[in-house]
Amino acid sequence: MLNFKEIYEALHEDYVFLLKIHPFVQNKPTLPYEYSDFYYDVSDYREINDLLLVADQLITDYSSVCFEYALLKRPMIFFAPDLADYMQSRSFYFNYFDFIPGSLAENTGDLIQQLKHPKLIGPSSMVSSTSS
Repeated sequence: MLNFKEIYEALHEDYVFLLKIHPFVQNKPTLPYEYSDFYYDVSDYREINDLLLVADQLITDYSSVCFEYALLKRPMIFFAPDLADYMQSRSFYFNYFDFIPGSLAENTGDLIQQLKHPKLIGPSSMVSSTSS
């Protein structure tokens, strides 16, 4: 789970967060009001591609949104604090560690450090370049 206070204290001067929670998530996090100038819940915004275009970095977990974002060739962070449990309960199409085209963050501290020091993992094997 994200520690909203820790992220705010570390990043609020230089960042804003757009949070789009998957529509099937049942227990959506409540964003603390005192951080309303930093966290923006855009979960009801329908056009994910518009949001991807304005995002300097993507934080995702196991979502296929990374395929669309890979086209932009921008840094991605895969936030997976529950990775061990998730891997035991589900299967992946690919080896997760070989597949993710970005950094893995398993806790809020890792996430903050990776946001401050973004890495573009590439060239992405998810996006091929062709010339005619």
